[in-house]
Amino acid sequence: MLSDYIAGDSWLHRLAPGGKILALMAAGTLLFILPSPAIIFPALVAVLALYRIAQISARVIVRQLRPLLWILLLLFVIQWWVADLVSAMLVIARLVTLLLLASLITLTTRMSEMLETLERGLGWLRFLHINPAKVSLALSLTLRFIPVLANITAEVREAQKARGLDNSMLAVVIPVVVRTLKMADDIAAALEARAYDPRLAEQHGKGERWALSARDLVYIALFAAITAALGLFPPFTLPVIAVPITAQTLGCMLAGAIAGARCGALALLLFDVLIFVGLPLLPGGRGGAGIFLGPGGGFLLAWPLAALCIGGLYQYSRQALSISKELLFMALGGIVVIYCCGVPWAAVMAGVTLKQAVLGALGFIPGDVIKVVLAVLVARAVRRAWPTFH
Repeated sequence: MLSDYIAGDSWLHRLAPGGKILALMAAGTLLFILPSPAIIFPALVAVLALYRIAQISARVIVRQLRPLLWILLLLFVIQWWVADLVSAMLVIARLVTLLLLASLITLTTRMSEMLETLERGLGWLRFLHINPAKVSLALSLTLRFIPVLANITAEVREAQKARGLDNSMLAVVIPVVVRTLKMADDIAAALEARAYDPRLAEQHGKGERWALSARDLVYIALFAAITAALGLFPPFTLPVIAVPITAQTLGCMLAGAIAGARCGALALLLFDVLIFVGLPLLPGGRGGAGIFLGPGGGFLLAWPLAALCIGGLYQYSRQALSISKELLFMALGGIVVIYCCGVPWAAVMAGVTLKQAVLGALGFIPGDVIKVVLAVLVARAVRRAWPTFH
């Protein structure tokens, strides 16, 4: 099941998705502009009352907050230490209010309605000479690819388990990526055979500014789905610093290195959109707008920029790629760009200083360095297995 929607007939369930999103944006702005106990604590009570109106149980509320429980506890302790008890309570209450309000949108809105609202909201893209129908097609392809990729990943893991390689991420990721790329080319060929025209929007002499071929659209959808599929790998923990490391950032790096700057960035942007509308694609089955209002939201928003950076560097040096250059490119995009965006966001959302946020993020660097090396090995293995690709 790819949605956390809970069926109901309350007025919250009937409210248009667009109105809910606007209300979330207004509430988030208000809580940050007026960080007062007279505003934040009544807002938290009001959000809990909305859950009651929507007939959503306390158990569901706890389930929404459980993945962030240790982060909230850590933030509370830090705030109490650097400021005072009241400040710590305000920061946590504001964060919990926003997370629960965003989760309420996901819980009371069908995913199909969110996607329909999103597609209608894409009409403004025509002014940029971008065909909204193509964006809609990419969304549909991604939703179809996700279960297919999950099945392919499970098949490859079972096959490698028989060879004693079930604990090797490389032994699973490389066959999955190569196999799905070949599948993507077949799908792109089928679309083109059915008269798909990347210049379909050319009317009255106005064509698309950034025309996307069938192959581009399929790769955008595919790498959004690959990033989602990498969330199926359980996190592993570094033995000394006990930091959980997930495989999903690999999707961002591979999208840029393999699909290119434009398609890679659009793939990760599409992935973020699917997270926002509520698909539980992150490790642990997390999803929804509330993810972006937490301390880790900035890292997710930075993934398209990271893919754009990596893809641009790869394309610039395509004729003279060495393993040292690839490691540098992956590190610049997969670590520097992501941290430059994610750490300040974490500082603002968590209510800590930038220095404190930087110190807190340092523990994840060893895991990110490991992912940089893995991404380079996978990218090089894909080129060796499929020399004619791109």
